[in-house]
Amino acid sequence: MHQNWNLEWEKSFNPVEIGKFCRIRAVFHESSDRFVHELIIQPQMSFGTGHHETTWLMLDCMKDISFKETSVIDIGCGTGILSIMAIKLGAKKVVAVDNDIYAYHNCLSNIELNDVKGIDALHGTVHDAGSQFFKILLANINRNTLIENIPAYSQVAEIGADLLISGFLTSDLDDIKMVAEDNSLKFLYFKEKNGWVAALFQKKVK
Repeated sequence: MHQNWNLEWEKSFNPVEIGKFCRIRAVFHESSDRFVHELIIQPQMSFGTGHHETTWLMLDCMKDISFKETSVIDIGCGTGILSIMAIKLGAKKVVAVDNDIYAYHNCLSNIELNDVKGIDALHGTVHDAGSQFFKILLANINRNTLIENIPAYSQVAEIGADLLISGFLTSDLDDIKMVAEDNSLKFLYFKEKNGWVAALFQKKVK
């Protein structure tokens, strides 16, 4: 069953703030110039409002990664929030993919709402991204999907590419690290918030 994240957003109402780095708001919130970046999100039927720990963690980690002139893939893009932020941080192009049709259409809406260019939204999976290779890979999904697809992520990652993932608990980190290591992905660090984790890996030479 699809959850109506728009209703959840309106219930919580308050914008999400990550230090002075970024602020995530809906169209009915007033704009603020106190933040480096401001994103406008209408979730509709898609996950990724910034209220959940995993989205918050992904954005918090993104501020420490250099996106300038990079090619990025956002796997399981949901609202498109991470794709939009990647462009704001200087990415040259972003492929945003989600196998949920609601998320795909919501991502398109939020791209237009934020007036950003350079995002190619696809209804599908990482396998539908074609023969492209990426410098930065973003995936905020769940433990089982990550473990199943880490081999595919590694295949489309350039040597030295960053893979930033979330959607799993601290207790899952060792399993994630083991699969990543088996697929030429070196663990760099993780951040934790209320038991949820975001972890950064780097593609290495086999």
